[in-house]
Amino acid sequence: MHGSLKARDLNIYHETVKKNKINTEDKLQAYVEKFIEKAKVENCSYSLLEDNTSIETHSGENIEFSNQEAENLIKPCKKDEISFIYYYIYDEAYWDIELESLDKVELITSKFEEFQLIISFIQDDEQLEFEQNAATDNNGVFISILTSDKKSIVLNL
Repeated sequence: MHGSLKARDLNIYHETVKKNKINTEDKLQAYVEKFIEKAKVENCSYSLLEDNTSIETHSGENIEFSNQEAENLIKPCKKDEISFIYYYIYDEAYWDIELESLDKVELITSKFEEFQLIISFIQDDEQLEFEQNAATDNNGVFISILTSDKKSIVLNL
């Protein structure tokens, strides 16, 4: 049975690097340039769980769902490390979901900053297949830089 999810979508890529690898302006600039190029290719896409998130069958029936929160997507870095996170958000995205039935779906989510990311869909104890169908209205590209003391800087590219 085919279903769909309409939600905002976050595309994200992150790396954690030792501070001594980027301790000069030249090293930092070279690292960030390579990081951005890699992030453009290797980012992962996640639906955002928000108040207006809904799952429907293709015939228009609403599917009830619950949320089970997993750990944070980005692990805290150590004192000698810095995490770089590249991300952008689509204001509207559509995901196709292969439903087992009309029963309740359990969403497994993970947290990134203020966002709840949908990692997987479970129904009748089975992980459901899902894939992004379309996304529109990208609202900009950002890089967040996190330190071990949880301070962050967000740059809009």
